[in-house]
Amino acid sequence: MNRGAMSTAGALLGAVADLRHDQLRAEADILDAAAEWAVLHPDLDDQPATLWSRGEDTLIPLAGAGAPGVDPACVAEFAAVLGVTTESGQRLIGDALELRHRLPLLWADVQALRVPAWRARTVAEATRALPPAATAYVDRQVTAVAGRIGHAQLARLVAAATAQFVAATEDPAGGHPDNAGGRDDDLFVEVECDVTGVDGRAYLSGTLELPDGLDLAAALSAGAEAQRAWGSDAPLHARRTRALGDLARRQPLLDPSHSDPAGDPDQARPADPDGARPAGRTIVLYAHLSADGARAPFGPVGRLGNTDSPITPDQVRGWCAAPGTTVVVKPVIDLNRPRTSPRYAIPDPIREQVILRDPTCVFPWCAKNSLRADIDHITPWPHGPTHTDNLAPLCRRHHRLKTLAGWRYRRLPRGGYLWTSPNGWTIVRDRTGTRPARRPPERPPPDSG
Repeated sequence: MNRGAMSTAGALLGAVADLRHDQLRAEADILDAAAEWAVLHPDLDDQPATLWSRGEDTLIPLAGAGAPGVDPACVAEFAAVLGVTTESGQRLIGDALELRHRLPLLWADVQALRVPAWRARTVAEATRALPPAATAYVDRQVTAVAGRIGHAQLARLVAAATAQFVAATEDPAGGHPDNAGGRDDDLFVEVECDVTGVDGRAYLSGTLELPDGLDLAAALSAGAEAQRAWGSDAPLHARRTRALGDLARRQPLLDPSHSDPAGDPDQARPADPDGARPAGRTIVLYAHLSADGARAPFGPVGRLGNTDSPITPDQVRGWCAAPGTTVVVKPVIDLNRPRTSPRYAIPDPIREQVILRDPTCVFPWCAKNSLRADIDHITPWPHGPTHTDNLAPLCRRHHRLKTLAGWRYRRLPRGGYLWTSPNGWTIVRDRTGTRPARRPPERPPPDSG
């Protein structure tokens, strides 16, 4: 934008309108490219459009019933070139398929720039689990106004259209024709510990069945009241969060050998006199503090190895000083001294050094903690020593892609990794992050002589 030409309010507003049009066009084109990428990479096994769920080995629907299948291995390259995580690219391709194949009216409005791509994607997320007839009904109901109302109003409209369809197609004998029985695919609980703040917090989100939610709310209220009875003057919301931690530390695992989880009500156990007392915790801290951190402008700040979160010495002291805490101290490992082993199997000291050197999966844009990653031999093991410079942590999904899907990489002399995608794009990943992907070199035209 030529800032010198923006001398009047009218000119500036005109420039903003042009930029907004270009933004809508670019976002619609990226969505179209995502759908075309899926077309270029069909699932040769003719399976439903499914991909990995939250880094696990299970599969979840990529788009709703009727959308074409997609080769799961193709997603990472599209995402890496776009500059997003594999999971974000997965959602983008899934939304594109959902819109093009199951919400065609809304798709047409996106391509005509009448509806922003991001807003249409919120509808696609809401309809993915619906049967085709319900999705078509939602498409007809929301398309006319999707570009003219706010996000919250659009979400309510999608929910209302879904409820109207369910009510109209409900089987009088009981149940819905397209969904016999309950659904479990939307139930989840996720605890995000890999956070970037220095406040020592984790973040919890999830969707429960209503009875479980009510029971959990009651348990948290009871735990908060017990803490108050033991002398805590913290506010209610803080006591409820600490009650959740106490539940996690106190609750024993269910014994599957007992056929009746509820037990015999006539043989109830006596009340635990210490039941209200906060449960103890065990802390294993992989804490990393620079030797000259005290000279930093804001004091020493390190990294918590098992979550890769920023941490201060005062936070470590506070956690370890809490009553009932058991502290496990891990020995210091010199990350600058290479280690070797004569065997293919990776000994624990070498594994720990690799994990501490690279705290996350080293695939482009991936942030999964390396404590839960596979340790990969960058160059296939040559029946010689296993060396730390030839090892790197990869999450299970990206380890499979490197092994089976044409990705390759090498470790750079000063640290970091140079990745090459199946189509020849190169991407550098180092401790500072992931750099933009670079195009493969153009091949010279064939010699016609």
